[in-house]
Amino acid sequence: ERDRYTHQIVAAIAATTTVKLLRPGRRARIVGAEIIFHGAGVTQDPTNYYTIEVLAGANVAASWSFLTGAQGTLAADTFGSLVLHATDANRIVAGSGDISFRATKTGTAGNLPAAGRLNLSFRYV
Repeated sequence: ERDRYTHQIVAAIAATTTVKLLRPGRRARIVGAEIIFHGAGVTQDPTNYYTIEVLAGANVAASWSFLTGAQGTLAADTFGSLVLHATDANRIVAGSGDISFRATKTGTAGNLPAAGRLNLSFRYV
């Protein structure tokens, strides 16, 4: 059984931030995540950038880095598919665990745009 969850981004992200998104209520595997920013893109940078992560409990399940040479720039109004962790166990959250969103600021990166959303797909296992 597959389920989806959407988190609306309604304010600029100016610092490292973690937001609990949901508790699935039973064991689940994250199978996809994508992010989009409306009206403004985010450019890559070699020293001042953000990393976006979806956490399954304490484990990084999927990520996107705006570091030059990683996933890099994301144009406005364009979906970016976060890279799923290669280790399946890192993408599984216990029924009593939380799925969270974390944006980690490195250096003096500018704010992430104030409008966007994170789409999350998971399956109960």
